[in-house]
Amino acid sequence: MVKKYVLTGGPGAGKTSLLIYLEILGELTIREAAEDLIRYQHALGVAAPRLDPNFEEKVLKLQLSRERNISPNLHRVFLDRGLLDVLGYYQALDRYPCELMQSVIQRLQQEKVYEKIFIIEHQGVMETTSRRLENLEQALYIEKLQAENYKQFGYEVIRVPFDSVKVRTEMILSNL
Repeated sequence: MVKKYVLTGGPGAGKTSLLIYLEILGELTIREAAEDLIRYQHALGVAAPRLDPNFEEKVLKLQLSRERNISPNLHRVFLDRGLLDVLGYYQALDRYPCELMQSVIQRLQQEKVYEKIFIIEHQGVMETTSRRLENLEQALYIEKLQAENYKQFGYEVIRVPFDSVKVRTEMILSNL
């Protein structure tokens, strides 16, 4: 069975850079669903896709689809965010989770789907972009929510402090 390792944390912490480096090293990776959905919506001319009240549900559907399509014959895969990350965004936005998120929560309470969770700690500096609307305070709050949620669901959470991409990646690989 494939081992799934989640890289999570607040926006702007460097998760995507780590995933790209892991891919360069020959590891299999899955990109962040929210970022890809935002890019797609921008290409369709939607200026602010994250303002859609159903945005988190759309992210969840894409994430579920990507995780379902992981071949069970693989040894391991690294994910830029996991299913509980969506819950963290519902919480950060003070929104009640959609029905699909509630069913995912029930499933995750009964079934362990990830091997380990790596919280990529924020460096404390952040740039807001068209895909990343949060400020630093919000990013750190989301990082806190992600760590709490994964721990609450019984996952081993490994904190990866800010450092170079190479050093952080080596830390991740040494903790598999």
